[in-house]
Amino acid sequence: MVGNRPARLEQWERLRSGAGRIGDQRHRELMQEIMRGLADAVNVPGGYWIAGSDPRAGQHAVVGDWPLDELADILIATDGVSVAVDKYEVLTWTQIAGLCRTEGPEAVLNLVEEADASDPFGRRWPWAKPSDDKALVHLQVTA
Repeated sequence: MVGNRPARLEQWERLRSGAGRIGDQRHRELMQEIMRGLADAVNVPGGYWIAGSDPRAGQHAVVGDWPLDELADILIATDGVSVAVDKYEVLTWTQIAGLCRTEGPEAVLNLVEEADASDPFGRRWPWAKPSDDKALVHLQVTA
């Protein structure tokens, strides 16, 4: 697991404590160490798959299906958006769907950008970089 590796733990502790910041010399050194450590886990069986590095990663996607009558919304989001739910905990998926319905996906992207900007040094939410690219697709299911 990536989060339990010593370099990642040091990086997060430095950011949380205020002893370091995203982009400082030690942060860059730790990122290089982390990336070297990930090389054996990316796009290999038993690891995790990143399509940006290798489009064949899509062949390893986790898929599921639901009865159409149980769906109201379908959300497809990059990790730059999903961080609002699973890391920042400033939105839920239900809230994101609601915002998409009433204000559109751009409203969600703006909220995530605001959250990113509120923690530029990664103290509240330790992160490898101050923000990530964001993409969000919302499909509203109608009968």
